[in-house]
Amino acid sequence: MTKNSEIREKKAEDNTWSMRIRIGYIFSCCVILLITGVAKLISVTGEAGLLDEADPIFNLPFKHLLLAVGILEIGIVAFCIFGKIQERMVNVILWLAVMFSAYRFSLWALGWEKPCHCLGNLTSRLNIPEALANQILVSSLAYMLLAGVVVKALHRISDNSKGVRVGV
Repeated sequence: MTKNSEIREKKAEDNTWSMRIRIGYIFSCCVILLITGVAKLISVTGEAGLLDEADPIFNLPFKHLLLAVGILEIGIVAFCIFGKIQERMVNVILWLAVMFSAYRFSLWALGWEKPCHCLGNLTSRLNIPEALANQILVSSLAYMLLAGVVVKALHRISDNSKGVRVGV
């Protein structure tokens, strides 16, 4: 085996490795977004009083906010299923994770003491304690954000090892 063929084989291995990580990240985020998006859409069909409460950030009834965000989440899942450019998929998922983080931070900054209504009234329908649901949602958000940053960094490293100039 010549040195050039060894280098090509190594680059192909690196590319496959980073691509598998990226595909795994996209798939796992799609599962999370599909579950939370469907949960939001199911929740808006309920009659719980919390659905008519105004969200402290957007001053919209939670029912309308859950409907819009549920549709957005399912739309992102569809984009990832039917899209062709994985880097764009990662960017969209990361954008959503940053927006969710900004929303959570804003609630915290306002001193909002109530649990996040991210899943509407579905948690009470399923007898899931609010604290547990909140921990699962925060953990999912942290995963989407932190793993997304790692995936972006691995992609950049992979491109740099191939000699591809990566812009800022």
